[in-house]
Amino acid sequence: MVEHRADNSEVTGSNPVGATIFGTMMIKPNGDISVVGTTPEGKEVVRGAFYFVETHGLPLDVVIGHLDSKNMIIDWIDFYECALENNWNVRTIFSKIEVSLLDVYGRDYADNVMWRLHHYLNVKHKDD
Repeated sequence: MVEHRADNSEVTGSNPVGATIFGTMMIKPNGDISVVGTTPEGKEVVRGAFYFVETHGLPLDVVIGHLDSKNMIIDWIDFYECALENNWNVRTIFSKIEVSLLDVYGRDYADNVMWRLHHYLNVKHKDD
């Protein structure tokens, strides 16, 4: 089964990342960070980035920049869903994502991800 994500990647399976991503911060063995797909440009898409923002207090733009330096990007649908589960306000989620993407990648990329995330939510809540 192939699932298309907000960043235009295809999710084809889950592959836990076994290495440390953020310096001395070790990834928990329960799969807090895992590679779930690859973009057409060859970047690995990872789930679990919200953990570093919420639990360790890292700024989202720092997380994005560090993952980018390792040729990885965040699964934004997973980030959004995790933020909701942790009682973040929807406006706060969208604002943090957009501002951070603008800082790291610029307007075109930020607009693309935000449009895809809105599209995902519209489809998800279509029957509500």
